[in-house]
Amino acid sequence: MIVETEQAALRDLKVLLRLIKDGKLRVSDKTGFPASASMKLIESTLSAGDFYSSGTMFEEDADHVGPIKPFAWPLLLQAAKLAVKEGPRLKLTKAGERAFTLPRTKR
Repeated sequence: MIVETEQAALRDLKVLLRLIKDGKLRVSDKTGFPASASMKLIESTLSAGDFYSSGTMFEEDADHVGPIKPFAWPLLLQAAKLAVKEGPRLKLTKAGERAFTLPRTKR
């Protein structure tokens, strides 16, 4: 199965930058990992949902997979230097502010 996610990712990026700009994403002071409530908020705003919905089990041994995109987005934005941890919340960097104000490009 091939799933094209480019357009969804562009929309999700803008939504995540808005959540950060509004001060709605909390992360761990030590790890920078998103808080559980932040992951639930992110999952509810994703345009194409997550790869595994909440409560999805993987393989026969019933290991819980958990959210992938809601966990990864805050870490990716920090790694890309579009957001930084400021106290318990993420804050947009100057590059993040510029990315937020750029118009969405169409193909």
